[in-house]
Amino acid sequence: MAKNETIKEIIIGGAQPMEELPINTTIVGGDEAFDMKYLSKNRDAQIKLINWTAAGGEIYIKPSKGVIINSSGKIVGIDRLPNELIYYDANGETTRYIK
Repeated sequence: MAKNETIKEIIIGGAQPMEELPINTTIVGGDEAFDMKYLSKNRDAQIKLINWTAAGGEIYIKPSKGVIINSSGKIVGIDRLPNELIYYDANGETTRYIK
């Protein structure tokens, strides 16, 4: 294989690549991610966010394509995210994202 070639991982089981995590996502609790609209209207998700931050857990937000920030507003790399996330869209439907 040449140095400039890229190998794309085949995603099995309906998972999506972590890079495709939607904009306006909040990553909470180490393995869950919520659309901002879902988070604003779902009490259980809000409690998870509150408990996670009260325990000193870091949250991350994806405000735009290719950008992830921590709770201090600093840009961080995708390597800071867990290997797998369960994402809840605005309607509560879930999608699994993996690195």
